[in-house]
Amino acid sequence: MNRKPFIVCALSFLVLCTVAASCVTAAEFDWQRFKGEELHVLALKFMYNSLTAERISEFEKLTGMKVAFDQYPYKAYLQKTLVEFGGSSTRTDVYNIGPTSMGKKYVNAGWCESLDKYVNDPELTNPDWDPDDFIESVWDANVMDGIRVGIPLNAVTWILYYRKDLFARKGLVVPQTMAELELNAQKLTYDNHLGWVSRGNRLQSVPIWGIFLHAFGGSWLDENRNPAIDSPEAIESCKFYAHLQQDYSNEGAAQNSHWEAVSLVQQGQAAQYIDTCTYIGLVEDPEKSTVLGKMGYGRIPSGPGGRVAELWCWSFGISPFSQKKDAAWYFIQWASSKEMQGWIQTHKFPSARKSIWAQPAYTEAWPEDWLKSVIKSFKVAAPICHPSVVEMNQIEDVIGEALVNVELGYDTPEDALRRAAAEMKTIMGATE
Repeated sequence: MNRKPFIVCALSFLVLCTVAASCVTAAEFDWQRFKGEELHVLALKFMYNSLTAERISEFEKLTGMKVAFDQYPYKAYLQKTLVEFGGSSTRTDVYNIGPTSMGKKYVNAGWCESLDKYVNDPELTNPDWDPDDFIESVWDANVMDGIRVGIPLNAVTWILYYRKDLFARKGLVVPQTMAELELNAQKLTYDNHLGWVSRGNRLQSVPIWGIFLHAFGGSWLDENRNPAIDSPEAIESCKFYAHLQQDYSNEGAAQNSHWEAVSLVQQGQAAQYIDTCTYIGLVEDPEKSTVLGKMGYGRIPSGPGGRVAELWCWSFGISPFSQKKDAAWYFIQWASSKEMQGWIQTHKFPSARKSIWAQPAYTEAWPEDWLKSVIKSFKVAAPICHPSVVEMNQIEDVIGEALVNVELGYDTPEDALRRAAAEMKTIMGATE
């Protein structure tokens, strides 16, 4: 008798039984599994967390756990994480991480718990949570050096803001290339109108230049992780950015933060502006904006290196020093759930979930061209506005100084970027 078919069938049956036994439906998922635990969440003070804090009691009722949810402003928050993790404190269970800004440093220091094992554990993960529902580019951005450092809470990309009425008056179309952007800026700089406004000061010039750097085919680092900010492509992008700032923007453009730039848009002075999609709330603010109904929204124009878009998100991660990691994972599931992200998007804070963007109930408050531009941008978006280095703040200060010197005409792009690249290499050599 040939026993192989029998053995194969028997093994298959056992596997199916094991899988069936381990599969838990949403109705069967035990939210009370860690009843009585107390979690500590170290949180950044921003809109998602502020809204989440309003509903912490719901999580406590659902799970039987207690949560201390402490929020800090950005600088204080970063300092708090350095103290907590630098001292291997077991106090923090869940914390916010910005993968682009914090990921490289925190992974190198051993401060990131890898989350894939929780995502893939059917006993710990509610089947309704649905990791496949996250926007792919945002989901992928949370992996640093092969480690999933966080679960995204929101999704932000960069788009073009423009004045529809001024474009119509001059017979202009939405720019599809950087050359068209520059031509529009030239034609729209007249009387009290500015053809272009942007961030320009020392630190805030870096992310906007990051857009031009990549659109022109450049990058922060080469394939060997050597600084590439003095490449021919980088130099051309710097020339283009400085030209816009010098010839078509406001006096003092080299001192603009995002607040000064968006204020010029609100006041009706600016015809074109590239920044995060989240500023729609400011430019469409009925109490503070003079351009209601006059704004249009589009994708960032294509450069010699193609069409690009920045991707940014804040995420929740688990402290590797936590003694309550499984319970912490329950909190992250709840805070990043479809229901929670949908509710937060009704407050005009952009979700990281595809299903939310597909439902009119969550998107009908936004202009159609803004919505289409954002969704299309997500498909090509990547974390390009900040260099992926351990000492990002120190290196961005060096790059920002070079950009401001070029904007002000104190230095040439070639010389400023060459010196910045040399300084960048020294810092990386000492910290990586």
